[in-house]
Amino acid sequence: MFFDVIQRRRNNYNASFCCGATSIHRTAILREVAQSRYEERLAQAQAKNQDSKELEPEYIVYHSSEDIYTSLTIHAYKKRNFKSVFHPHVESQMLSPLDLLTWTTQRFRYAGGTIDLIGKECKQFVSRGLSLGQKLMYLSTFWSYTGAIWMMILLLSPMLYMFTNIAPVDSYSLTFFLHLIPFLFFNQIALMIATWGIHSNRGSAFFVAIAPLVLKAFYDVIRKKPIQFTVTSKIAKAGNFLPLVKVQILLILLYILAILFASILLLMGERIYFTGFAVNLMWSLYNITALWAIVKASLYTFEG
Repeated sequence: MFFDVIQRRRNNYNASFCCGATSIHRTAILREVAQSRYEERLAQAQAKNQDSKELEPEYIVYHSSEDIYTSLTIHAYKKRNFKSVFHPHVESQMLSPLDLLTWTTQRFRYAGGTIDLIGKECKQFVSRGLSLGQKLMYLSTFWSYTGAIWMMILLLSPMLYMFTNIAPVDSYSLTFFLHLIPFLFFNQIALMIATWGIHSNRGSAFFVAIAPLVLKAFYDVIRKKPIQFTVTSKIAKAGNFLPLVKVQILLILLYILAILFASILLLMGERIYFTGFAVNLMWSLYNITALWAIVKASLYTFEG
């Protein structure tokens, strides 16, 4: 999804960005942009009567998300209109994480590093060096991580209904479904067209499952805890990774209890609104399936 759809679409706005090892940069460009940024920071330090020795040497700025940071900096460079192009054909291959510990470490670094850039490089988003299309593309990348915030609402809402009978919407009337069902249907059709038929359900499920991980990244950035750069391991690690998904396991158990609780009350006649129960039951089962995907991954043993 990311490489075959998102990155290729970003080519239309000269906004495709570096993603790790399989990228090529012109050294002269990196040197020119880095020196220019260093000179700007030096001028700002002198204007504030700061000691220029406090600036990092050799124009280098270190960051855990150095790939997207580098691309953003080059795209925002005002003096030259540098181009980036995502090459859609496979020229080199990289290893994906082979175990859940490596995968979660990588995803946490992606999330925390990208979120951290929002605060540190906010000025570049309003920079005249970026075109409107580039601003929208980078904003969409950063905005995607905020989905974890309302994802927790979507995870907790059906559970809350099962326990308390408090509906997440005012009414499950026919009018509501006459609006909801066409919206969901055409939204799925639009997604299929936009993604050229590439299957997106697996990615959607993992987005639900890693919401707690992204929220932790938000928390660490807010309290200014450094996001460490950890090289992705190329060797599968053995062990029990269930502790990494304890939040997901807890949510699954709470869903099961909530469904049992609501079902008993429904059979006893305590709740007569079957439509609300049916909708939230399907919603709960979808969330359980999505959460179970990452729990199952924690039990996976790589053999190769």
